[in-house]
Amino acid sequence: MQDFKAYLAEIESLRLRSEQCQAIDFKNMPPDFKQSQTPPAGSPVFSTLKLDHYNPYSSDYRHQLKKLRGPALADVLGLRSEAAPNQLKLMRQVEERIKLAIQRLSKVNYRDIINDEIMGFDLYPDIASVFECLIVEDSSIKGDAGPVFILQLYHILFAKLRSVYGLREQLSDILDIREVEPGINYNLLTVHEFLANELYKAVIGHDKQSLVYLKTYRRVEEITKDEANWYNRSRNEVVFVVGEEWFKYRELKTLEEKWELFRAYTSQQICEDLQLGLARTVGGIKPESMQRRLAEIVNFIESTHNTGIGKALGISHSVRPDFKDEKEEYIRLTNGYYNTHGIDNDSFLSIAVYGEYVLFKEWLEEQLGNLGLKAIDDSINTSDKGAKEQPQLCFSDYLTGEGVKIYANLQEEYRGTRPARQVYMVKALEDFQAIKKNCELELTDFYKALINSFGGIWTREAYRKQFDKMNGGTSPRDEAKISKEKRIIKSFYQSLKVANQLHN
Repeated sequence: MQDFKAYLAEIESLRLRSEQCQAIDFKNMPPDFKQSQTPPAGSPVFSTLKLDHYNPYSSDYRHQLKKLRGPALADVLGLRSEAAPNQLKLMRQVEERIKLAIQRLSKVNYRDIINDEIMGFDLYPDIASVFECLIVEDSSIKGDAGPVFILQLYHILFAKLRSVYGLREQLSDILDIREVEPGINYNLLTVHEFLANELYKAVIGHDKQSLVYLKTYRRVEEITKDEANWYNRSRNEVVFVVGEEWFKYRELKTLEEKWELFRAYTSQQICEDLQLGLARTVGGIKPESMQRRLAEIVNFIESTHNTGIGKALGISHSVRPDFKDEKEEYIRLTNGYYNTHGIDNDSFLSIAVYGEYVLFKEWLEEQLGNLGLKAIDDSINTSDKGAKEQPQLCFSDYLTGEGVKIYANLQEEYRGTRPARQVYMVKALEDFQAIKKNCELELTDFYKALINSFGGIWTREAYRKQFDKMNGGTSPRDEAKISKEKRIIKSFYQSLKVANQLHN
């Protein structure tokens, strides 16, 4: 059993080293000081933790674990049949310790780590609880954990978790011992998916169903020579090595299989995001907030009754369907249109509409039903109900002069796009003096007008939050996005001028 013991020892151990670094007081540095420059003499010195022996951002460590896993598998299979279950239990214990280490580490900052956005020079000294779950080979090594160390440690721990989980599942299947619990197969997740699931599970109470579905769609196979060459050339670095295990996907051959992926995975992710969004609101997941949210959805569905079903389904000879219209898309999704036409799993509009107005609605109704409550409280007044009593505001109501004409052309460009892009467009239009100066005093109506104009994928509060964020300062990435939208608007503006000249 030496090979099996060596494998488990690698899984549950961690090798660290410390490195002396000089602190940099950026607030008192000259404006032209760059992070790559040597700190000034006399800067305070501190110790930071580094991972020793690991190369977490390449395939090296995953490949090392794979080479250790093969002999470990042979060791267990060579045991007497009655002794093998004990090794599976031992693996489960190690696996649970790795999970606990990841959960404790995630308390640093879930959201930043999920998006690989831990930046700057903050230190996280209080991660001793993470090391308690592992065997640190030299416990005398001390130091603070920097952001790079935190991210690298995540990748290392998750590589360990995927490896031991995969071996345990493989042995369970061979020995016909059902040790692997139903639900998520951790061997089929990326580190980002694992962290997102941990966050979801902590709030909602169970695994993300979209990730449970992956067991039927994603599989782990060895990378071939041609695949490794293609991946590495496209990234200009060694990302994969031949024989390493990575994800491959089942080919979807029928319309039914494509619809199942759309329903159970892509749209389900939107539903799960909305569930988390509801949990983060002031009311949280409470009956009143669920009833209010459900009332908004029902109001939207009722508003689709005024939309021509023949036009939406493409059976009208006089007008063509609008595949950028949210209400028409809802009609298509709920009236069997894609049973014969095939769903596009890359269509954000289809995914967002089905995720919110079908799956999220079903979830809200189920939650309220479990509580023995009415789906909708008649006393609740939603903003949409109020909108029925007054003419809907449109974004063009807040534009002046040439802005009105420009916007009429821009609608086709932006309708149905991601709300974030719509916000960049609005910020770009501000520089064209095309928006009324007093719109800041009418924020509620202004954001409501955005929703009415672009299909309502976001809530009014989400638009407000995005604008408040940008008003507080824009990042270089934001500025680049806004500049791109300015160029698009300028091209529309020029085409308007040319058209007017020709007309005159």
